[in-house]
Formats: sequence, structure tokens, C-alpha cells
Amino acid sequence: MSRFAMAKADQPDILGDLQAALRTGASTRSPLFQWMLRNHDKLAETFSESRPNWTRVTELLVSKGFSSTDGKPLNPQSVRQMWFRVRKRHAAMQAGRKPRQASAAEEEDAPVRVHPAKEPKTEDGPLSAQEALERVKAEMATRSGRKP
Repeated sequence: MSRFAMAKADQPDILGDLQAALRTGASTRSPLFQWMLRNHDKLAETFSESRPNWTRVTELLVSKGFSSTDGKPLNPQSVRQMWFRVRKRHAAMQAGRKPRQASAAEEEDAPVRVHPAKEPKTEDGPLSAQEALERVKAEMATRSGRKP
């Protein structure tokens, strides 16, 4: 990079222009996500004081001009999920790391635990499909803690 280019790159207004551009649509994050992240501490304090009614929170956000990325009205469930993603992102930023998703290759390399199936047998021979299904249901109920 030339000295002229370096001098131009050090101008403080470039960073301000970039931040403004990211806030007005040049980011892949929604404006609501960005706003929640910027106001995380105040939102966390507010939500810890009383459990949020996500329907009312969503109505308030819509009345203040927020919408989904495709311009449709917000959904309370998606706003709630977004808040959890914001909290996760904020925690990662505080820890000095960037959260990431496991790549497909990592997921494929993950160890798979195989539990061998018990051979369904009766004194009379192999089980019918209905008998096998009943045994599977009974085993699921036992493993989940329910009584068969």
C-alpha cells in the first residue's frame, strides 16, 4: 500500500462512514439484531426485572419501525429467538471470541454412538410388526422415566 493510500485509510471519517453504511443495510445482520446488540446491557437488565411478554415486546418494536429483513411484520417467536442469538453473540464478544457454527466436515467427523438393538425373539419365533412396535414403545417409556 502506498503512503498516500495509507494516509487516506487512516482518516477517521472512513470508519464512521462504514459504521453508518452497516447500520443502513450494508450488514448481513438485521437492524433489530444490531439494535439489540448495541443495547444489550440495558435490555438484559430490563428483561431480568420482569419476564418479557414477547407479543407485547414485538408490538412495541413494530410500532417503532422494526420489521423482518424482508419487510414483513415481526413474529414474537422470532424476536424471542433473536434475543437469545444476541445474548450468545454478546457473551462470545465479551469472552473475546467469535461464535461459530460447526462446519459440515466437523459434523460428519463427529463420533456416532451406536447402540446395538436387542434381537426381538419370542418362544414361538420372530415377533410380528405389532408386537415389535409395542416393545419399542414400552422401551421408550421406560427410558424416558414414564411407566409402561
